[in-house]
Amino acid sequence: MRTKSSLIASAVVGLSAAGFVQPVSAAKSATAVRLQDAVKQTVASKTLSFGVSVKMDIQSGAQTMSGAISGTGVSDIANKATAFSMDMGSFMKSIAKQSGKPLPPQFEDPSALVLQTVSVGGKVWMNFPLLALATKTISTKPWILLDAAKLGLDAGDVAASQGIDPTQGLDMMVGLASGAKPVGGEILDGVPTTKFTALLSSEVLTKNLSASQAADVKKLMGPAQNLPASVWVDEQNRVRRLDVTFTVAQGTNKTVSTASYTFSKFNEPVSIVPPAASQVSTSGPLVDLIVKAAKAKKAATAP
Repeated sequence: MRTKSSLIASAVVGLSAAGFVQPVSAAKSATAVRLQDAVKQTVASKTLSFGVSVKMDIQSGAQTMSGAISGTGVSDIANKATAFSMDMGSFMKSIAKQSGKPLPPQFEDPSALVLQTVSVGGKVWMNFPLLALATKTISTKPWILLDAAKLGLDAGDVAASQGIDPTQGLDMMVGLASGAKPVGGEILDGVPTTKFTALLSSEVLTKNLSASQAADVKKLMGPAQNLPASVWVDEQNRVRRLDVTFTVAQGTNKTVSTASYTFSKFNEPVSIVPPAASQVSTSGPLVDLIVKAAKAKKAATAP
């Protein structure tokens, strides 16, 4: 069962990309309009590379632990194809070391803590040893295939149900409050950018959750119903980076997280190739588990 503390993380890291080009209210400031136009300009690229990271400081009673999850990938937007790899190894090992509780032996293999996905059209291939180990699913084929169309799902629901939609960060920018303002120039990976600060509306974080989940997230956020965000935009008015910081407090436990999304290598050639059929399974407990999660995601976001 999903814990309340994970709901807000899912809201930040699991937003659907469906709202990329929502119209901007005329009441918004010129800066907010420019930032939301930058979203359109970014996703208008035929291809791009991206990075996703979530840095966490976890306070449990008197103890504070820190760690980060990171991932990289490429997207062929024109052909609706994405390849993504996320490494959770350093995070889990760091937390285990700080807590004094060693990882189970089966997780000592670094490859067990790496999630790989390939999405082409309506099909999603996943290789996630950690989930297979956790569900005690044994297979000689490391990859599973989910054909979203045949399952009556959208590929976005499959990806979002596992928190792996690489473009979800941009969708949050439609919720930037009117207080967005430029704070100066900055060089990111050799590229001149303008940095903006803004507040992210909690309404955007909860729009794709069920009513009860949205209520839980807002309760956890407390009085701070807007989250601090920073956006870096290049000279072509494309988003290069988006950071969002949020805090979740429950009793003596508190987690401060920063979700960071980076975008680069626009319109450069990419190669996205699904795994060989001999390495892919199309049925089994793990497939059933992910289908169930994707259907729950679809039901939660239904009008």
